[in-house]
Parts: sequence; C-alpha cells; structure tokens
Amino acid sequence: MKQKKIIFYAAIFILLIAVLGGFYIYKEYNRPNKNLTFVQPDFSVTGINLLQEFLESDSIASHKYLGKVLEVKGIVKSISSDENNFYSITIGDTTSLSSIRCRLDSTENEKIKTFKRAAVISMKGVCTGFLIDEFGIGSDVLLERCVLTKINK
Repeated sequence: MKQKKIIFYAAIFILLIAVLGGFYIYKEYNRPNKNLTFVQPDFSVTGINLLQEFLESDSIASHKYLGKVLEVKGIVKSISSDENNFYSITIGDTTSLSSIRCRLDSTENEKIKTFKRAAVISMKGVCTGFLIDEFGIGSDVLLERCVLTKINK
C-alpha cells in the first residue's frame, strides 16, 4: 500500500512538472518582440563609424554590437521592399559600396513614405550580423526590427 502511494505522488509530481514546462515553452515561443521605439539604445553611432569598426575588426565589433540595440545616424542610400511589403533602408556613404541594411519593423510602414533618398535619418534596430565583402561588392552591417527615430530632410 505504501509503495502505491509513492508511485501515485511521483506520477502527479511528474505530470505537474510536464504541464508547467509545456506552459513555459508555449509562452516563450509565442512571446512578442518589444517595440524598439521605447527601448534605450545600447550604442548610438554614425553609420560611417559603425562600418569602419566592422571593417577594421569584425570579430571585435561583432562581440561589441551583436544582439544589442543600436541607434545609427546616416544618409539614406536606398529604400526597397520585398513581395510581402517588408521595407529595408540602406544607410551609408554614397561613395562606398559598404552600407548598413536596416530591415524595418512592420509598424513603420506608414513612416517610410515621409522621406526620400539622401535624407539624413536615425534608425534604431537590433544588430544581427555582418556580411563580409569577398567579391568587391561591399560589406553590410545588418539591423533588424528597425524603427525610425529622427528625419533631417
């Protein structure tokens, strides 16, 4: 009789742990990303300085910036969208092939109509990587979930 009680309580304990673990996994999987509009950036840099840091030593710059929220100021080189209406803004010096590619948060689609190429803007986004130039077409720093913080027309 005593052994049956131990097995019963152990089964309930294991079932409780499984249910709590499943709930935690479900909540984490469906957790929304924070709106970066209200997040303080970890670093505020100009586009030219950010590119220069990555070009000088991509391992040191990656360690410093990857996964961090950056506010980047620079000149708009181009604006593009994909087939799903997700916009990307390329920031950088017009004389250089290297640039910063900012993939906009979907909440920023209306703001994209307010500015044009050659405008000086500030964008806030999460640094997700650096594409190294191997064929002479320019290296790129990648920012995701970007939001527009300032436009100087």
